[in-house]
Amino acid sequence: MKQINLFDLTIEEVGVSTVFQLSQHVKIKSPLLEEGTEEDYYYLMSFANKIGEIICIHESMARNSYTVQFNDGLTGIFYAEDLLK
Repeated sequence: MKQINLFDLTIEEVGVSTVFQLSQHVKIKSPLLEEGTEEDYYYLMSFANKIGEIICIHESMARNSYTVQFNDGLTGIFYAEDLLK
């Protein structure tokens, strides 16, 4: 089996599919218990179906995360797969 060097992968190969922009309004998906951990599930449930604005983008080689601020003053950090346009 050939070992993969992460530094040789392109963005498409790593799996970054959706790109969001600063100040874009997004909706948080409702999580499925089968996907991810219980901690992820309960964290996402507290934000499920809320609409907020992206206020910060945390760039990473593997996958970006986004800080989203909601009208009630709460903020959360999410991966692209947790967000809807």
